[in-house]
Amino acid sequence: MNVNASSDSPDGDWAAQAANSIEKLVDLARQKVTNPALKLGRAVVFGLIIALVTVVCAPLVAIALVRVLAVATGRAWAADFIIGGLFICVGTFLWSKRSATVTK
Repeated sequence: MNVNASSDSPDGDWAAQAANSIEKLVDLARQKVTNPALKLGRAVVFGLIIALVTVVCAPLVAIALVRVLAVATGRAWAADFIIGGLFICVGTFLWSKRSATVTK
């Protein structure tokens, strides 16, 4: 009696089909879970880096502006007055854009 190996499975090689099914499932899991998690992780890391650089650079820029204005005007009080006025204008603008939240 001659038994052919392919006659046991009418669809062909079941091991290859199982491997393909597992590969499709892993690819689907990667698309649905891993890729969004990687994007979120990158966004958090880059956001923290940008926040830290901003926190360090903002005071340095303000100091440099005061120094440049003090040299340009020849008077330190004028530089302080100009920078103070600029900060007041920016603060007033940001204050007007706030959202009122009521907590009880």
